[in-house]
Amino acid sequence: MTESPVSAVEQELSRVRDYLKAAGWSVVSAGSRETVWSTHIDERELVVVLPSSSEGLLNIRDDLEGAYATLALAERRLPTEVVADVESEGADSLAVRLTPKTPSGTAPLTLAHDAIGALRQYVLGSASALSYNSLVLPTRRPANAETYAAAARLATSRGSFILNLTLPLRVQKQDDSQALFAESLPFGRRVAKRMQDTATRASALSARLIALGGSLSEFASSSGVGNATELEALAHLGGLSSEYRLRFTQSVLAPSAAPVKLLQITPEQQGVLAEAARYLREMQEKDDITVEGKVVRLFRAAPSGPGDVTISAVLDDSGQERRAKVNLGPEDYAEASRAHLEGLLVRVSGNLTAMGTSSQRLEAPKGFTVVSDIFYE
Repeated sequence: MTESPVSAVEQELSRVRDYLKAAGWSVVSAGSRETVWSTHIDERELVVVLPSSSEGLLNIRDDLEGAYATLALAERRLPTEVVADVESEGADSLAVRLTPKTPSGTAPLTLAHDAIGALRQYVLGSASALSYNSLVLPTRRPANAETYAAAARLATSRGSFILNLTLPLRVQKQDDSQALFAESLPFGRRVAKRMQDTATRASALSARLIALGGSLSEFASSSGVGNATELEALAHLGGLSSEYRLRFTQSVLAPSAAPVKLLQITPEQQGVLAEAARYLREMQEKDDITVEGKVVRLFRAAPSGPGDVTISAVLDDSGQERRAKVNLGPEDYAEASRAHLEGLLVRVSGNLTAMGTSSQRLEAPKGFTVVSDIFYE
């Protein structure tokens, strides 16, 4: 059943009232036709006038737009950012302005694809970092990070090509608007703050390395510069060849909202960030890790005996499949051959050593298993 326009407007009006209350505005006058809200910013009084009901009012949309404009002035944000905050019942935001050499409001499909994918990895990387204090994240993301990334919302707006990401303060709806202050810092704010801090520090470090020189090892030794997932995301937001700009804004519906933060990332910086992500992954310890994937190649010099098995699997936090070669004994090799013929997954543990950019060798293998067989034992 389609919601009536009156019902939708009434709900929006209710959300704006809840927002004003949670943001600390006070009712200074309440009548049968309108309610006047007030706050003081820098010793200046700001006023929002809202109708007490949506019934019989033709200009209620103008009243709501006026409220959003006044809130934007009070919070030093854009009206669209305030609207997203109200609609989400509390949300921070990130705007990414891409600068492709195309007509305003358009972008090459490949760049848009890369940017949207990078945004998702950016959110996942920062959300996961709240659970894992590691330069390289595990291949499986924490459940709360996946849930939060799924709750983020993307929109576009006018400009060169602007992606607006809405980052809710909470995933689960709170019935009481004052519950926004129930915990010291909501999970969504912690994610947004991590994203902003990481971008700020990574941008500064990459710019310094370009200007003064230095080693990529500083990305490993410097605090709060970001994990490999975050750095790779920041590297690919502009497609590696286009400058982009970031605008971080924080909702007043959570404690200690920071001022608007603007950053500019050049293609040269993106190149450094991509190299830094690669460096962090290459330097990570890869002892006693488990590889799970499909057998894509088998080779042995004789009809029987041990042989090399190549497995395609996700080996790090990039989410990309790479190949790992492992030398197995006769029995395990036979099982690997069967798994290859039947398209079954296999699992084996060992120590990974790099063989190139896309393949690695698994030394000291142990516990080789055809995974699909586990479900039938």
